[in-house]
Amino acid sequence: MKNFVKKVIRASAGTGKTYRLSLEYIGLLLKFSEQGLHFSEILVITFTRKATAEIRERIFNHLAVIVGNQSQQRDELCTNLEALLGEEIGERQRDILKACYHQMLINKNLVQISTIDSFTNTIFKTVIGPYLGVMDYRIRSTNDDSLLSEIYESILDEDSLRLLSDFFFRSSRKVISDYRRLIESIIRRRWIFDMMEASAARATISTAPALTSDGLLADFRQRFSEVVLVVQNFAEQYKGDKSAADILKSGFCEIFIDQPAETAVQNISQIITEKLADDSFLLQNCRALLHNNNIPFWNGNQIFKGQRHNDIKNEQRSRLDSALELFADWVLLTAGAKEQQEIIEISRRILKKYDDIKFRDKVFTYDDISYYTFRYLYEPELSLIEDNAISNRFYEYLTTVIRFVLIDEFQDTSVIQFKILFPMIKEIISGEGVKTYGGVIVVGDEKQSIYGWREGERDLLLNLDSVLLSPQSDILNVSYRSEYNIIQFVNSLFNDADFENQIASLGIQWDYSPVEVNKQEHRGFVKTWFRNISRAVEAEDAAHSDTAAFREFVEKELYPLISQQKLSLSGTAILARENRDIDDIARIFDELGIPYIAESSFSVIHHPAVKPIFYFYQFIVQRDIYNLLCFLRSDYVLLNPADLKDLTEQYHAQIATGFSLDQLLANCQHIAAVDKLWKFMIANGLTSQRPDVTPPNIGNNMLTLTKKLLEEYAVTNIFRQENDLKNIHLLLEIIAGFENSNAGHVCTLKGFLEYCQEMEQDESFRQIGLEVVAAIRLLTI
Repeated sequence: MKNFVKKVIRASAGTGKTYRLSLEYIGLLLKFSEQGLHFSEILVITFTRKATAEIRERIFNHLAVIVGNQSQQRDELCTNLEALLGEEIGERQRDILKACYHQMLINKNLVQISTIDSFTNTIFKTVIGPYLGVMDYRIRSTNDDSLLSEIYESILDEDSLRLLSDFFFRSSRKVISDYRRLIESIIRRRWIFDMMEASAARATISTAPALTSDGLLADFRQRFSEVVLVVQNFAEQYKGDKSAADILKSGFCEIFIDQPAETAVQNISQIITEKLADDSFLLQNCRALLHNNNIPFWNGNQIFKGQRHNDIKNEQRSRLDSALELFADWVLLTAGAKEQQEIIEISRRILKKYDDIKFRDKVFTYDDISYYTFRYLYEPELSLIEDNAISNRFYEYLTTVIRFVLIDEFQDTSVIQFKILFPMIKEIISGEGVKTYGGVIVVGDEKQSIYGWREGERDLLLNLDSVLLSPQSDILNVSYRSEYNIIQFVNSLFNDADFENQIASLGIQWDYSPVEVNKQEHRGFVKTWFRNISRAVEAEDAAHSDTAAFREFVEKELYPLISQQKLSLSGTAILARENRDIDDIARIFDELGIPYIAESSFSVIHHPAVKPIFYFYQFIVQRDIYNLLCFLRSDYVLLNPADLKDLTEQYHAQIATGFSLDQLLANCQHIAAVDKLWKFMIANGLTSQRPDVTPPNIGNNMLTLTKKLLEEYAVTNIFRQENDLKNIHLLLEIIAGFENSNAGHVCTLKGFLEYCQEMEQDESFRQIGLEVVAAIRLLTI
């Protein structure tokens, strides 16, 4: 199968993944030119819009250089391409690429480089949506609270409430946030229920012939009682004057012994054995018995202490673990099967209502699109899948045949995304597809698997060799981005013996290849700082809260480096796990006067030269005093304190009369800034105060209106820095793009604001030039 490519490239951060993937793309155009490969038959999948833009730009730039005039850059690219293909790049090859490049420039819409979400949406829009009767729909980044409220109402009927309350009571979920998390988790991971149903997983436990409830429980009782007896005998020999409270852990005593301080060592075995005979007692206390804090159950400061007792300690720990494994299996068989059925029934009711709402409103998240595509891709009536591979009919729907799939950052692929891609991959690499050539090229790095919150599954990359049936493997191991000391730290961490043992204990096979460094100067800074956190009052060597620990870190470690100018602010970031941690650190930074940019401020919406525009637009849509005052106090206007006081007094004086804010502005024209704003609104039809002026349904005029606002307030004289002007231009590009496509929203000012709210954290909205701002970045992981 020489005409088929199967390749897995493992590449650490900064080792040139985008460069390599773009060369692989160009290499395919050359290698399969005689077979008639068209560039539209190559699909490149990424996980962010930024990555999509980068690889698209890199491919076009590389092609332009290769087919252009002689240059050092062209020679370097051709040399690397020759090494990749094993053949010389001469005039004939350059002519082939020149023809491809010309066609790609003319037909950019046929260049298939997209995010996995965008590709899945194409399948949904082209095939799945019409099948389900969904021809027109909108996509939102997240579900809003109103949807969850409807789901809450639907499951609070008497029958559902009884089922839910029983389940939640046993699972110790007692606050509304727990319910919300459970419901959101069911929605996000709903594909698991489909896979359970498909594999008949519901029956695997209860029908397994080798496991019987009575047999498991009997074996557990015997083995556990034997360990308890050994512990008691040891205590009698060495600690005969001690009580059960001294010998056993307090949490374990709470389960089995009512008065541990008054219970003699000699009675421990009898008391525990008697309680082990009660099935209901075991079920009631199963969570506590299996809790890590109670394993092993003996007090290590009193029992099996010292090197000479290591053998007996290890033997009893092993026997205890095997006994608890039997107990866990028994609990699963006895209570787990019932609880599983309850979860399935709860999920069925929640998801039915969820689907009803989704198809009623026709508003979907990308997770919804992925799920419905996965769910109906295998629908027999559609005939899209045959023998777990894509059929010809699938390509007829897409109006193009995909012969090569290149996937970037494969470690971030979720199970459901892989289930969507796999039939196509299987058809391509089988050698029996619609054409006699094809292939899959995957780039990834298990160390960079950071999308667990979107179900990114790192093990898919680790197991990819078996899926692709012995693909060619390659490793990019020279970092061109990070400083020397950073890479040395990464290598020392992932090569550490303790780390490897911990990974192995989790059943993970991980062969780490050290990364080399292109930058040889010993630059970069790494320091690890650990802090115990304990809420206990008596804990003297620990911080008493997360916030206290953050404050210690900032004041003792970070602030001195900043004060001594040993730290580059623009080259420093602090990673935290949650947004609330970022908020805590930001407050501490504010107190100490440390400049920072929080993650929520990365969007162009929050750029100082742009933010007043959004205050203005939000005021126009909402007619609220808050956004009005924010605009008037912004750098565009700088309303002075005396005029601000005058305006707010007028507002409070008129608030009881049912006046409108338009009337407030009309009545405050003696304030120069208000007069200017009011006249601008009238001139552009943004008020209905006058009967001869009707506010238009602002849509395709947004770009013109924004330019007029910038001119009216001479914004380019206020913000003169190149970085500021670039971000203003970025906003204008965003507005122009919205007017052209609407992005699934109504083309109004309100629709535009909703669109911006959805896209705020998207890479395409990221401020330009953040790297030159002297401020520490605060990021969630």
